Amino acid sequence: MDIFLLYCLFAVTTGLVSLYEILAPVLRKRNVESEKNNAKLKYYIVALFVHTLFAPLVFLSCIIPEWRLRFQEALYKGLFLEQDV
Repeated sequence: MDIFLLYCLFAVTTGLVSLYEILAPVLRKRNVESEKNNAKLKYYIVALFVHTLFAPLVFLSCIIPEWRLRFQEALYKGLFLEQDV
């Protein structure tokens, strides 16, 4: 039971840190480049759930700067560039 609780703590912590390290810069870049984003809360809720669920995969993107930058670029392209076409 202790291992499960520690893993849950790791997953939630990774999810929260990924919001600050990965998603927040992407949304800031979107606000600078174009109009105000109305669905900001939805992005945060969905990202928190997904990043918590896939915490072992997201963890390295939070601590390795090159991986974080690549993840941010891919996230920006996936979320926003399709809407601009």
